Amino acid sequence: MSNWYTNTTPEEADRLLAAWPGAPIENAELCSFLLDVARDQVLSYAPTPAEEEEVTEVNVRITYEDGVQTGVELLWSADVAPDFTGTETYPLSARGLRLEVTYTDGQPTGQVLTTAPEVVPSNYVYAQLQQARNLWNAGRADESGNVGTEGFSFTPRPLDKTIRSIIRPTSGVANVL
Repeated sequence: MSNWYTNTTPEEADRLLAAWPGAPIENAELCSFLLDVARDQVLSYAPTPAEEEEVTEVNVRITYEDGVQTGVELLWSADVAPDFTGTETYPLSARGLRLEVTYTDGQPTGQVLTTAPEVVPSNYVYAQLQQARNLWNAGRADESGNVGTEGFSFTPRPLDKTIRSIIRPTSGVANVL
């Protein structure tokens, strides 16, 4: 698993340049546009993730004040051994929301609502990089080979066949329903 390419810090710019030596990092805004558009195109072509599934072993109340989470209260959880002391993690959704509950002698004594870090498949990140390159190359020259009027223009292009196969590889085996 990997992280999406971005160009917001010097470390991220170095990572981008290591993978794409010709990346237009001198214009940080344009570079960010290219990477964002490429990421969005990859995600729109990628298979849809599983729908969120609520876990039935735990019931929580989350309170908010002015849109900010102010509390998490464990209402009911799966039975734990009467002498269990430790932490249990309960996934609350497919998108990474989870509740960590601390138990002492089988009784909940504390809970923290957390989110798992975003998991991005490596082939999606590679496809983002390749699509950003395609966008950059397509925008640098028109039909006659001239660079855009402002020097940094681009037209979003659809994903080409190679990039689509990176996101949704085919196994070569016939699929019969």
